[in-house]
Amino acid sequence: MVVKPLCPLHVALVCSAATALAFAESVERCMSSYEQGQVLRKQSRLLEALADFRECSQRECPALARADCVSWVREIEEVIPSIVVIVRTQSGRDVREAQVSIDGKGHPAWSPTTPIELDPGEHHIEVRVPEQQPIVTPVVVALAEKNRPVYVTVPDRSPPGSLLAPSRDDVARATPLAGTPSAAVLAPPRDDATRPSPLTWMVGGTSAALLVGGIALDLFAHRDLTELRDSCAPGCAPSDVEGIKTRMIVGDSLIAAGVLGGVATLVMLLSDSSGDVVGARPRAGAATAPAWGIGAPLPEWRFSW
Repeated sequence: MVVKPLCPLHVALVCSAATALAFAESVERCMSSYEQGQVLRKQSRLLEALADFRECSQRECPALARADCVSWVREIEEVIPSIVVIVRTQSGRDVREAQVSIDGKGHPAWSPTTPIELDPGEHHIEVRVPEQQPIVTPVVVALAEKNRPVYVTVPDRSPPGSLLAPSRDDVARATPLAGTPSAAVLAPPRDDATRPSPLTWMVGGTSAALLVGGIALDLFAHRDLTELRDSCAPGCAPSDVEGIKTRMIVGDSLIAAGVLGGVATLVMLLSDSSGDVVGARPRAGAATAPAWGIGAPLPEWRFSW
């Protein structure tokens, strides 16, 4: 009697393992935003905290964390301050072709009618008008201060061909404030923990259990098959042979799921230990090592029984 391999069972187990790993990564990302957003909120970095809370408010996140994040998003949106930058000339004419940057960060979509959300505290507003020196205006915004107008006055343009020199007031007004930073102010990197997260240990333990269970089941099935062949071959009962082969297929499937989980655990460990932060740059002269798996051959797992 020809025994057909149970391919659907094999595929189902592998697909289930891949789905579980993807779900685990999504949960880890949600919980990281959940915890980091609370830290940023205590530091009055409301813009970054708001971005993290919106991340953990997604439908894929756990229900309890999602409910807290949705509530925190509403709370921050109610108190986060905003300003409206209005640029005018000395004669009172509105200027719309200006370039506005705040704390070194440009706002290409600036308009005199669009509010700009900021963290509470001191900020420096730089306005650039064609053919004029940039003007920097310091401003301090308070918590829950909404749509505060900030007026920036620029000198009137001299008519073409004018031989009149600018006045002292014009020169003083067009001179940037001393000590104003001209480069973009980089946000400090997050203080991410480099130790493995609890989720990494959970995935690793589950993968090890699957791998050990699959190997044990496969070994016992091979032993029973050998004993069956020695005792009754070729007249063994078909049900006994099919039962042993079914256990072998299930054992191979558990081994495959354990290997996939081990790969995912290794990736999570590397991610936890890397400590990379978006926007961070290595120090000058610091040695950098290539990441495992980039430009290096992947390890091979071979099982032979």
